[in-house]
Amino acid sequence: MENRQYTRLPIEVVVQLQLPDDSHCYGETGDLSFEGAFIAMSPPEGLQVGDGCWVELLIKSPQGWIRTALKSTVAHVHTGGVGVHFEEATMQNHEAFLRLLLEGSDDMDRLLDELGRPSRGASAP
Repeated sequence: MENRQYTRLPIEVVVQLQLPDDSHCYGETGDLSFEGAFIAMSPPEGLQVGDGCWVELLIKSPQGWIRTALKSTVAHVHTGGVGVHFEEATMQNHEAFLRLLLEGSDDMDRLLDELGRPSRGASAP
């Protein structure tokens, strides 16, 4: 049983996945959270759990389309798609990513509460 820290939202966003060999493939998020996503796609041959990759989300904002790059790790691979865990985001586009999640939620207070939590990897002060 998975122990997720953050709420997964059924938000569909076009994704470009940059693989370890610098090749690219495309898909669409099936769900999205502060810490990861499921990307619906035909997984490329050879992609394995633990591989590092970059996930680039194409997000519509009031200023137009924004590409948000998230350094990620492959969490699972199966015939319907790829699960990724986000490691870090480019700060310049962090606001657009947060706005996308908040606007896609029917419980904004819960997400804001989750945002205030330390990540699993953070150490206590």
